[in-house]
Amino acid sequence: MRNEKLTIALGEGSKMFTLRATYKYVDGWGNMYESSYHIQNLSIDPAQAQEKARAYAEKRDMPLMDTSWVFDVNTFDIERKSKEELARLKAEKEKRIARAKEISAKIQMNYHTLMWGYFMAQSCRKFDDLQKVANVAELDTENRVTITGELVHEKEYYSDWGCVLKGIFLLETGQKVFGSVPSMKDQPVNIGDVIQFDAKIEKPKDFDGTFYFFKRPTKAKFISQVKEVA
Repeated sequence: MRNEKLTIALGEGSKMFTLRATYKYVDGWGNMYESSYHIQNLSIDPAQAQEKARAYAEKRDMPLMDTSWVFDVNTFDIERKSKEELARLKAEKEKRIARAKEISAKIQMNYHTLMWGYFMAQSCRKFDDLQKVANVAELDTENRVTITGELVHEKEYYSDWGCVLKGIFLLETGQKVFGSVPSMKDQPVNIGDVIQFDAKIEKPKDFDGTFYFFKRPTKAKFISQVKEVA
């Protein structure tokens, strides 16, 4: 149990006497420290503060450190506010809180509107994609086929076996295929390049009529390139 002692201190921005309990403790490395914690506010009057501190110490049977210094402290400069002033300050505070809630509500509404707009844009884009391929035959998923498409997106994927560059190719039919970007004899494939290659096509489990996977691309060649090769 900590060996605590009571002491009078200055609190509330040095505008009031407060009662604190001080104690010493040792940390895990054997170092001694001193700390304290607030118990209660006492008074702005030195005599009343001393009286309350002594009463608390007697009731709790705790030692009270010297309190004579409180009579040497200058009179506290406490601004006394009228009931009207307090009411005005309270009204201003409530007004600020109401304004903050109003702004928060608008932010929430704008967020939901933004997300709704994003969802609608995605839905419309998806609808347009489906319309483009509505009368287009599905890709052959039984045999290896020759694919001609433009690289529209690429991303590097890292694993324990190294780095693999995968990409999405947009076909002239509006369909898209995703898989490992074919090797082009030390020539990089850039976004916008159109290449032709053979691969095995697969449908994803959530097939939407437009998006496919491809595996084991071979016999790749450029049809057109965005950047000239030196």
